[in-house]
Amino acid sequence: MTETVRILHVDDEPSFCDLTRDFLHREDSRFEVVSEHSPADALERIQTEQEQLDCLLSDYKMPGMNGLEFLQTLQRRFPNLSIPFILLTGEGSEDVAAEALNTGASSYIRKGNPDVYEYVATRIRHDLEMEQAYRDSQRFDTLLSAIDDPFYILDENGRFSYVNDAFCD
Repeated sequence: MTETVRILHVDDEPSFCDLTRDFLHREDSRFEVVSEHSPADALERIQTEQEQLDCLLSDYKMPGMNGLEFLQTLQRRFPNLSIPFILLTGEGSEDVAAEALNTGASSYIRKGNPDVYEYVATRIRHDLEMEQAYRDSQRFDTLLSAIDDPFYILDENGRFSYVNDAFCD
C-alpha cells in the first residue's frame, strides 16, 4: 500500500473533522482525508467519487441520520461499494457496537482516548488489508470456477483442498 489512501470522514462537527484529518495524516502520510458534515452530503459525494474512495469513517450521532442508518443507506444505494466502513463515535454503547458490526461496519471505535488516532490509523490499514484479501479471494474463486478442465489443489500435506466440478465428474 504505497499510494494515497482516500478517506471520507462524515461528522457534523467541522472542528473534529479538521482535527481528524490532521492527526490521521500525521499518523500516515498516505492518508488523504476529505470531510462531509452530513450523511446526505456524503451520499452525494459518494455518488460522484466512489471510485476514488478507499475508506469511510463516520460518526454515529448526527442530525437527520445516524451512522448506522447512513451505513444501511450506503448498502442499499451502492450495493457494489466494497470499502471499509469505520464507525468512530463519542456516543455509543456495546449495543451500538454490536449492531454496527452486524450491519457491516468493519470497525467500531470510541472517540475520547488520547491515542485514538493512532488506533484509527491502525484499523484503517488493517481493514484495507482485509478488504483487499477478500477481493483477491473472490477473484481467485471466480478464476477457479471458470476452469472447465478437471482441476484440483493439494494442501501442504498432500490432501485435496479444492476440486472443481469437472474433476468430480
